[in-house]
Amino acid sequence: MVYDTNWIFDNIFDYWDQRKDAIFLHSRKLATFSDDKRLEALDLIQFSIRNQVQKFTDEQLVAHAFVMADDLYKAANRQINAFDKALFQYLEASVSTFCSLITKRGFTIHYLIDNTFQKTPQGMFKPLEIYE
Repeated sequence: MVYDTNWIFDNIFDYWDQRKDAIFLHSRKLATFSDDKRLEALDLIQFSIRNQVQKFTDEQLVAHAFVMADDLYKAANRQINAFDKALFQYLEASVSTFCSLITKRGFTIHYLIDNTFQKTPQGMFKPLEIYE
């Protein structure tokens, strides 16, 4: 079997970089794939993240976790999002894999949010739906 190595990124940040709208764009690409091709891509993402994380020092791991959490928060608050199977599979393969490796190394992510949403039903709708 020939694998599509386009899902093995040299820089782990490329899986989440919100400056490039990575989470949305990668999940939209996955949404166009057949089930078999999507599973192959998801396996490659997990493989790449595991491979990169094993080379990180604890200090590098913590720095990467901080950036990943911030990018994830920004992606969730994107104006238009597609909360579908492809997005959740992409997050599972990338973010969940990364977070499980962080946990195995003895770290936990605590992310505090200074809420800037209006304290009205309309202003709080999206945060309550996403972060519930």
